Amino acid sequence: MIELNISGRGTIRLKYLVCDVNGTLAIDGGLIEGLAYTLKTLRDRLALHVLTADTHGRQGLIDQQLIVASLRK
Repeated sequence: MIELNISGRGTIRLKYLVCDVNGTLAIDGGLIEGLAYTLKTLRDRLALHVLTADTHGRQGLIDQQLIVASLRK
């Protein structure tokens, strides 16, 4: 969990990180360089959920790199 103290709003507790893949985590079907490491450093504090249409057909590889099971729709 990550806690953010926001002036005038109080404390917000984040438990989950939900991301789309293409255009957010990946460009043209390839994971953005350094992103896998960055997300792995957050795993002890946030649960990662990945959503994708698998436009480029490479989500299986991205799942392996991020150690997740994405939801494809």
